[in-house]
Amino acid sequence: MKINTKSQRDLIASLQLCTQLNKTVSKVIFSKFNLLVLSFLCDRGFVTNFKFVKKGFNGYIAFSLRQINGSLVFSNIWSPYLVSSSKKNCFVKYHSYRSLLKSFSSEFVIVSTSLGLMTANEAISAKLGGLVVCVIR
Repeated sequence: MKINTKSQRDLIASLQLCTQLNKTVSKVIFSKFNLLVLSFLCDRGFVTNFKFVKKGFNGYIAFSLRQINGSLVFSNIWSPYLVSSSKKNCFVKYHSYRSLLKSFSSEFVIVSTSLGLMTANEAISAKLGGLVVCVIR
């Protein structure tokens, strides 16, 4: 799956802002990538619901984050894909399943693999590598 940097930056920034402000409702620009990630997060229980709202030729995705006892189910989200700005040191690279096992074994990690989005643990057990989309704590 091709990752659109602008839409991923918008999604990660929106989710980070929600965690900082303890907001449960937000919206992001529509892209297939954002729709797939929000659908994945909904299946895993981080997002309660989302819907596509069309505005002219474009649109956005409105979503609600899950809360337990008044606080969000995750405290932080970040993307190694967006951390580095220089091309040489960029974290954008394929991670083998062994690399995922060494680097991201303790967190909830979403990986884009040849079979679609899955958690790092699912990718490791299927012996698949991929691109790390985001890390949730």
